[in-house]
Amino acid sequence: MTKEISRVTMMDLVDSPAGKRVIELSDSSSEESEDDENILEQYVSEDGDAPFCGCYLVRSTLSQHRYSIYIGFTVNPLRRIRQHNGEIQGGARKTRSKRPWCFVALVNGFRSQVEALQFEWAWQHPKKK
Repeated sequence: MTKEISRVTMMDLVDSPAGKRVIELSDSSSEESEDDENILEQYVSEDGDAPFCGCYLVRSTLSQHRYSIYIGFTVNPLRRIRQHNGEIQGGARKTRSKRPWCFVALVNGFRSQVEALQFEWAWQHPKKK
């Protein structure tokens, strides 16, 4: 009874908090992935300074793991997806076996990193208070 994840918005997962921006990204086809990179570059400058502070949802692009998702926090989404995909060191242990990953959604607009981390926990545990 698993529903295929093709496009997910924040409203599908949790109530969207006021003032937060949900950036919905496309699936992983090459043309759309380039568009996604252009969107992400708006939030991360070339010198590594990252004004982005938020949470993200990624999913595996492997057909046998197409229902596998991971929710996390980052200040640099471009670096973080490269870490999950094994291009550079880092990334969560849980994502190593189901590479490659692509972004499905980004949420930013938090007042602080603490607020973003609290939101990440709530997104990962939707049934808990």
